[in-house]
Amino acid sequence: MKRLAFFAMLAILALPAAAQQYKWKDASGRTQYGDIPPPGVQAERLSRSNVGTVSGGASSAAAGDAAKPPSGPKSVSEQEQEFRKRRMEAEEKQKKDDKLAQESRLKQENCTRAKQQLASLDSGMRQMRINDKGEREFLDDAQIEAQKADARRAVSEWCR
Repeated sequence: MKRLAFFAMLAILALPAAAQQYKWKDASGRTQYGDIPPPGVQAERLSRSNVGTVSGGASSAAAGDAAKPPSGPKSVSEQEQEFRKRRMEAEEKQKKDDKLAQESRLKQENCTRAKQQLASLDSGMRQMRINDKGEREFLDDAQIEAQKADARRAVSEWCR
């Protein structure tokens, strides 16, 4: 007896799910969806595959604002494809952000080095360099001024 009551209740609950769906245009030209079309309106009967998520109890604002009929749920393969696309876009964005951060660090390091070089040349201390033979050579005033000009150019280039 309990089984019979259970199946009867199940059948009653399943009836609204089997209702036919219709699509029509209202007086203002909006597309409406429902299980019972109003009298005197040209209604299009929708098949099960065309039925979307909007039902007969929906307001005209919710049902009629869209120019195209509502689409059904996406398949698993479509969801997977969208997920992969989002993941690839996120990875590309991350790579781009990493590259920009690395370029910024490099620019900052070069700026710091150029400023240190200019400060060393402006200090008034004797300046030297190592020649091809590995020996120290002290720079004269003209060579120091040339080095300062190069350092100022580097500062202006890297420290913008």
